[in-house]
Amino acid sequence: MIELRRILYFIAVAEELNFTKAAERLKISQPPLSQQIKILEKELNVTLFNRNKRVVELTEAGSYFLEKAKDIVQKLELVFEETRQVESGKSGKLSIGFTGSVTYDLLPKLIQTYQRANPKINIILTQMSSARQVEALENKEIDIGMLVSPIESNSLKVKTLRSEPFIIAIPSNHPMANRKEPVSLFNFKNEPFIFTDRDVGHSYYDAIISLFYEVGFSPIKSQQANELQTIVSLVASGVGNAVLPASIMNYINNKVTYLTLTENNASCTSSMAWRKDNDSAILKSFIEHVDHQDLCLS
Repeated sequence: MIELRRILYFIAVAEELNFTKAAERLKISQPPLSQQIKILEKELNVTLFNRNKRVVELTEAGSYFLEKAKDIVQKLELVFEETRQVESGKSGKLSIGFTGSVTYDLLPKLIQTYQRANPKINIILTQMSSARQVEALENKEIDIGMLVSPIESNSLKVKTLRSEPFIIAIPSNHPMANRKEPVSLFNFKNEPFIFTDRDVGHSYYDAIISLFYEVGFSPIKSQQANELQTIVSLVASGVGNAVLPASIMNYINNKVTYLTLTENNASCTSSMAWRKDNDSAILKSFIEHVDHQDLCLS
């Protein structure tokens, strides 16, 4: 393996075409410099310089090697700088998992403001359920999870981002679609509802089910879907109604009407989670960024 030091020595001699001047530039004595160049030539098995008493000249191979050596040094300097930026949290990769509940306002806001301040960080976004995010975090598949809490994991740190009320989504041709004031969930006791699978997110599912029980009835389940956009599409098709986080109201579907509920005891809590043993500077910078954002917690 050729030492970088010898390449730097070669560049100095090639640019000065004088061993004495190159040695002065490198702040070393001339004999060791000459010796290192000879070692380099032996390692490459080529002659880099034509030497005589009056002048030092690059050979054809030497001229080619000078061009490539400069490219190598320039690329290495870039790698060194990028490495320092990675350590400082200014460059690198950040993998984020997220649930549908943060898709329509919270996640876009955080990513947009963070990317504006940190353009050299490559953010990889993957939508997955809260349960899958916990698994992915523990297996080091993602750096951050944006999920519905509470969650069960001793290896993760959790930061609450916001709590939002639930609303009801109904087809736009529903008899109550023109209501302007909040409505009671009890008005829909004889109508079918669309739910997510409980295994996708226990906390989210249980919060919605408890809302029905508090009102005083067990819901009629017509369909199951795990993505919020899919649920809204099913509502638009008349398959059933759905109780969803209020942030879904940012997702416009002309065939769906969103109504606020008079029952506001239950809420959907969105949180950010990461591994306790993750000491990444990029992760730290993202957490600090989130800490300084107005997320409109309620």
